Amino acid sequence: MIKKTHHQSETIELGKWLGHKVKNQKAVILLEGDLGAGKTTFTKGIALGYGITRNISSPTFTIMKSYQVEEKQMHHLDLYRLDEHTEDYDLEEYIQEGDLVVIEWPNQAPQLIPLEYIKVKLTYLGDENREISITSVGKSYEKLGL
Repeated sequence: MIKKTHHQSETIELGKWLGHKVKNQKAVILLEGDLGAGKTTFTKGIALGYGITRNISSPTFTIMKSYQVEEKQMHHLDLYRLDEHTEDYDLEEYIQEGDLVVIEWPNQAPQLIPLEYIKVKLTYLGDENREISITSVGKSYEKLGL
């Protein structure tokens, strides 16, 4: 699926739609896009759709932030600054145990990408315009109709 958004609020709404879609299953969402493409903004929407009302901010310097909603955990990873020492962060454990895992810059640690995931590619088109492509890999996500 490919959508165009023309305002930050539309990008958040599309993320919210996706967060609601995965609310009742475990999910890994990979976010790809250049700096400033809107990955963290989209993540804010995912969190809202998932039921998280806390402010979501980029974990660029901490690598990961976790958020709790009811009995579920959302892990938000930003791998932009990750070096070759991924094992120092126990990221594999967070990815395997999280109910919802959102990963910005997944290409920084391809060994962490599971066999099944949802991929969101955000492309900056100027001003607040974005093209957002959402695809899924694996049977776990077939019923979502992405």
